[in-house]
Amino acid sequence: AHRRKGNGGISIFSMAAVIIGVMDLILTGMWLSSRGRYRSLLDTFNAKDARGVIEKIQWTEKELSTVKYDMGTQTRETENRYSKTISRLTKENALYRKDRDELRQKYESEAKKEESTRLKLREPEYLKQIAAMQRAVRRESRRTVLERFGPGPHEVQFTYVYDNVDYDFVIELAPLNSVPHAIHLFLEQVEHGLWNGAYFYINTDHVVQAGPSSPNGIEDFR
Repeated sequence: AHRRKGNGGISIFSMAAVIIGVMDLILTGMWLSSRGRYRSLLDTFNAKDARGVIEKIQWTEKELSTVKYDMGTQTRETENRYSKTISRLTKENALYRKDRDELRQKYESEAKKEESTRLKLREPEYLKQIAAMQRAVRRESRRTVLERFGPGPHEVQFTYVYDNVDYDFVIELAPLNSVPHAIHLFLEQVEHGLWNGAYFYINTDHVVQAGPSSPNGIEDFR
């Protein structure tokens, strides 16, 4: 038998060879790609082979399970610890609400509202009585000052000792009609010697405070 060749035709063996070559290229590419991914996987897990990768994954899953268990335990402990505090605060809040409601019933009842209304109606009269008492005190204080110390202006001379040296200064009081009760009280204190033997203290950088005695027994200007 003789093979016949057509003009420009391709034999069956040539077609098979081409197909096999293409398949070989495809398989080679797939093998190279798979090998590259395999190496990348080994590098990611820092493993020498597939068994090392599996062991790494199993260890990671075990650690993850341990972490989840620890988190669950801590969450339960936290809930148990703060649940007692929340329960206590809830009870205290209920008691406060109860006390508030009782106070409202006690002080916001109709009887209390009526009493409050009566007091508000009486308040102007109370204020008038207070104003009358203040006027009486001012009037009597002014009269007493005029009788005992004259019409003024009123001045009081103080002498103090510092480093065994006497120094004097004079305090001029306000007009009698401005604060008659304060002037009367201060002049009576001076008249009865309440300021004799008093001490001065530096209270702040710009205020001097006087008192009837020294707290430490030091008789000098502080």
